[in-house]
Amino acid sequence: MDKNTIIGLLLIAAVVIVFSIYNRPDQEQLAQQRRIQDSIARVDAQRTALEAEQNRSLGTLEENTPRQDNVRSFFSAATPQGASADTLAAVNVAAEESPSDSLAETSFDAASKDFVTLENDKIRLQINPKGGAIESVQMKEHKKYDKTDLLLFEGDEARFNLELYNRQSVRLSTEDQVFTPLVAADGKSVTMRLAYSSKQYLDFVYSLSDDDYMMNFDIRLVGMSGGLHSESLSNFKLNWEQKMRQQERGRTFEERFARIHYKYYKQDVVRMSESKKEEKEISEPLKWFAFKDQFFSSVIIADQPFSNAILSSQVLSDPDYIKDYKAEVLVPVTASADGDEFTAGFHYYFGPVHYNTLKGYDKDIKDKADKLELEELVYLGYRWLSWVNKWFVIPVFNFFLSLNWSMGLIILILT
Repeated sequence: MDKNTIIGLLLIAAVVIVFSIYNRPDQEQLAQQRRIQDSIARVDAQRTALEAEQNRSLGTLEENTPRQDNVRSFFSAATPQGASADTLAAVNVAAEESPSDSLAETSFDAASKDFVTLENDKIRLQINPKGGAIESVQMKEHKKYDKTDLLLFEGDEARFNLELYNRQSVRLSTEDQVFTPLVAADGKSVTMRLAYSSKQYLDFVYSLSDDDYMMNFDIRLVGMSGGLHSESLSNFKLNWEQKMRQQERGRTFEERFARIHYKYYKQDVVRMSESKKEEKEISEPLKWFAFKDQFFSSVIIADQPFSNAILSSQVLSDPDYIKDYKAEVLVPVTASADGDEFTAGFHYYFGPVHYNTLKGYDKDIKDKADKLELEELVYLGYRWLSWVNKWFVIPVFNFFLSLNWSMGLIILILT
């Protein structure tokens, strides 16, 4: 180290020492700092005590406030004045006055996890009495890449909820309630009933035909006209959510082709983004919307178009799931002539994204504006390529397939 470097370091050290001494607070400044710190500590202590008191008050309020989602308080408040009602327990044991000779109550323990099963050769559905909603959907003709059963969803991977309000602003969320299953004699339909009396109840009715991916779903509200809020008598508010499983080995391609689709009433089909988080608030009527992955889709189709919808999609990093789909929709309600029954009808499609299968649901519909156009769920490429695939590749492929040619030979010829 040379002489100049040593002198430089000494000068720097001297400057630092002098600067530190010069800027050192005196006793008065130190006392002022201590007073400020003490004041801050007192304020923090007062804030903590206030928050604790508020939390105690809130806890007491919650303990003394009836639950919003209370079946008895909801139906009691919805019962017209002067009307007598059976007790909830007596009716939920199964409506002694059976709604139809074709229905029979199933034995169900509310504490058990027994599910009601509807199935045909193509799909198998399980319906959970807790919430009255579809618990799982299995594709019977298909398997995952690892040869295990292919389930579109199961358990808490999906959520369905109908939210109602009565005139006293008591809320009922169906996902929190236990329904009584009433199974048709032919086993092709089941009514999930939430009853307050034999003449006051909410029904979810599921019907599955033979050899079909499409099923009927109806909501029936009976005997509640005197007590429900006007909004609940004009529109049913529904929430439907689904976490899309990774079904294929190649996650990248599956993510790329997984997205929400929706169709405007008598208009076009729209696709949401496949690669980013997206939410759309739609005020125009919708005929249907679909939660789609690469090869399968869950679709809900309204008999009367959805009047409003909020649809959201989010890419997931979870190795078992690719997307999280959510929908909040309003659907118009149809009232009976006597004003005692309010209904809304739907169809579910749970099945493969197969062009001919989806297009087949429009074969008896003449007016183009009324067609479902579910085949738009199939990605056929951009612009001119989609026309080539639609009008040449698919018809030629189906023709060769009808001749019982092997799949490999058909693909070889077309390529």
